[in-house]
Amino acid sequence: MRSVVAAVLILCTSCAEHAAGGRLQRDHGQTPDTLTALALKNEIYGRDRYKVLHLQMIDSFERIIRVLKNDTEIAAVALPRADDELKNFSLVGIEETQEGFSVTADWGGGNYFYTRVFYFAFRNDTFFLERIKVNNLRQPTEEEERRQEEIIPAIPIDEFDMREFLQNE
Repeated sequence: MRSVVAAVLILCTSCAEHAAGGRLQRDHGQTPDTLTALALKNEIYGRDRYKVLHLQMIDSFERIIRVLKNDTEIAAVALPRADDELKNFSLVGIEETQEGFSVTADWGGGNYFYTRVFYFAFRNDTFFLERIKVNNLRQPTEEEERRQEEIIPAIPIDEFDMREFLQNE
């Protein structure tokens, strides 16, 4: 029985290493679960392959956005913990744009709901936060505020902290 379990474990490890290009996917000792994966296909990237991943660490439940260039991490953005840091926080989606990609997040509850769309543009082999669409909804009056904020100077993604832009207003 032990030899069967050992064989299955070796086979699973071998398959995981093969799928990961010969290396087991680990993040500082934590195993990531991929919630969303977006391969960017715009011609602006030339021969390089860029991916944007929304990951949850199985061991700690920490969630991050990881940006890869040719399977090498160029940025990791920590996300707030739902309810611990922001009530009902959710990463709604990641989409490719003509200039790069966007990330949509929302949170709130009761009488206040908030949405932010972060737009990252590709320049000089990396991505920069250039603008944010803001949407705030207040109940029961259904008063809605919509605006777009230009980020000057643009923030390189490896210096971007999403929490700085997720205040309740």
